[in-house]
Amino acid sequence: MTYLWRTPGNYPNRLMGMYQRRVSRDSYAFRHGKPAKETGERVDFVFECRLADLKGLGCVCNSTLIPLVSPRLADFLMREVGEDIQLIKARVIAKDGETDRYKLLNITRLVSCFDKDKSKMLYLPEGHMYGFEYLVHKPGCMGSSHLARDAGYLGHIIVSDELAAKMRALNMPGISLVRPEDVYP
Repeated sequence: MTYLWRTPGNYPNRLMGMYQRRVSRDSYAFRHGKPAKETGERVDFVFECRLADLKGLGCVCNSTLIPLVSPRLADFLMREVGEDIQLIKARVIAKDGETDRYKLLNITRLVSCFDKDKSKMLYLPEGHMYGFEYLVHKPGCMGSSHLARDAGYLGHIIVSDELAAKMRALNMPGISLVRPEDVYP
């Protein structure tokens, strides 16, 4: 079985960061399931809260829907799935200061998980898929991977059962792992 890594439903809006497009590279460079070009530059996020409000969150949610992870979660992910991720330097700018302790999580592995025959996709008038009414993942779709993006729908971050259990054991706020059928019933 698999999980989707999502923004928690109860995540406070006041703790949501805004990606600074004017001074950071295009965030879509981190949504393709492959390594982004190493530039050495960081990406910036602005928060309307204090730095202390973010302390303790394993994942700081933001407008890109790409995980911005704490040092503790970054270290854990490097140990568990280091070959499938790239950590991008980030600067968090809050009301009372800034920090560079968080990293943007670029997932560099692709898998094909959603079952086109059992899922019901939603399409724009011009024929482009934009979401799901109902979602079913294929059994065993992760193969030997534990963290990946879905090649058929790059917005989805897929987590294996094994990694999900370990992430839950960390007990870090800001992380929501849900079954696909619970998101799109």
